[in-house]
Amino acid sequence: MNKHWTLKTFFALDLETTHGNPLDAHVISGTIVKFENGVPIKHQTWLMKPAIQIPDESTEIHGLTNEYVKKHGADAKKSLKSITETVQKILNSGHPLVIFNAAYDLTVLEQQAEYYGLPTLRKTVKSNNWNRIIDSFVLAQGFERFHTAEGHWGKRYTLPEVCSRYGVDFVESHDATADAIGAGSLVVQLMNTSAKLKNMAPSDLFNMQRNWRSRIQKDLRDFFDRKNIEHDGIDGAWPLHSSLMTQTAMVVNN
Repeated sequence: MNKHWTLKTFFALDLETTHGNPLDAHVISGTIVKFENGVPIKHQTWLMKPAIQIPDESTEIHGLTNEYVKKHGADAKKSLKSITETVQKILNSGHPLVIFNAAYDLTVLEQQAEYYGLPTLRKTVKSNNWNRIIDSFVLAQGFERFHTAEGHWGKRYTLPEVCSRYGVDFVESHDATADAIGAGSLVVQLMNTSAKLKNMAPSDLFNMQRNWRSRIQKDLRDFFDRKNIEHDGIDGAWPLHSSLMTQTAMVVNN
């Protein structure tokens, strides 16, 4: 009997950044964790000196100060090159890559690659290998909203909240390594919780995630519009921001 994909080799990525908007955020730290048999076995981390100052409000979230990264951080361009090349190798090798809120982290990586004049994932990842991306944020939201009827706008979908609901041991720290481990462990648990999800290959999950993300963001836009709450348009593209999606040839099976 073949092992489920979550029991084979897969990886999880997380970034800590300077801003919440992926179109102007700079990476401060990142981690890629390797999973085998559903558990993390090793990880690679990067700490870098971003090209801009870290805002105080961002430091309050992840604890990384300008003084600390100036003393301990590596060259940002070299670090970003290493991260993007590692992500490229993972996806092109056929291994799944788990990210909590992939549309944020991958957009940041692409924007940073362009900022430093590095090859982007859109140019280096083969078109049919984008479907190895698994987003535990989108999976949890979509599963609860569209298949269990337990999702509602008052429900929180932060990583610690979702991990708690599914019995994943996770303590919020806004540390890239801890968050990557939490995201990967959450996907393992989600697959075990839902027979629908468990029976789907990563490529099938990819197409479903794109559909779920679009529906979720549309519902959120409609909710804000009904309440007359200002918003920035609430981008519904996935796994990259819509401004980048037209620049990639990723294959989508509809």
